[in-house]
Amino acid sequence: MPTRELLTSAQRLRFAEIPADLDDRLMARHHTLSKFELAAIRKRRGPENRLGFGVQLALLKYPGRPLRPAQRVPEKIVRFVASQIGVDPVAMDAYARGRDTTRREHLSEIIKTFGFMPFDTARYRELSRWLMQVAGGTDSGPALVEAVLAEIRRRKVAVPGIYTVERLAWESRRRARDEKGLVLEGVAGAGGLQLIAREDGEGEPELGGEFVLPLLHQVPGRDDQAPLQVAPDHELLY
Repeated sequence: MPTRELLTSAQRLRFAEIPADLDDRLMARHHTLSKFELAAIRKRRGPENRLGFGVQLALLKYPGRPLRPAQRVPEKIVRFVASQIGVDPVAMDAYARGRDTTRREHLSEIIKTFGFMPFDTARYRELSRWLMQVAGGTDSGPALVEAVLAEIRRRKVAVPGIYTVERLAWESRRRARDEKGLVLEGVAGAGGLQLIAREDGEGEPELGGEFVLPLLHQVPGRDDQAPLQVAPDHELLY
């Protein structure tokens, strides 16, 4: 059975964690709160809930990841959000120690109020089709994960757990390889391989700028696992 891992442990951690050294310009662009957002935040009871709600909103805007239970948020982000709300940044500690039910309720309300979409089966399929086009141009696992994360943010979809993202990228790459392999097999069966002279004067079997024979050997076997069942609402978030 082929592995569904595309990333090393270090790469997976980098994609999953909130950047501690977030660029000031990015933070100002994505974490500056509008009047509408501030009004919604100030409806929360207590400074810890106002700050926690605001930080969750900021993180969904960028990098697009929901706050995990007891997750430490970089102090730089907490201070920036707290200064706009008008609360002490230390209130975030109380929010982190509070009920996880509150965090999940806030996440659900933020998604509904501010136009975010949950990551569900329909989103998985849409993103898989989109990513297949990208996978036709690169075989790099980290590049595919980076590309789909950027697209998830662009579509205002709440980013799921990193293993779900990695599986999405793995399956999209597999389907792109399968599709390319079927095309090449069809060409070979219809008329054989054509030798095209390279710039160095040596002829190699090519199609569309890529060597045919190596690609045919790279086509993986069909995966016999059951299709992915994506949990409803926010169960896959973290």
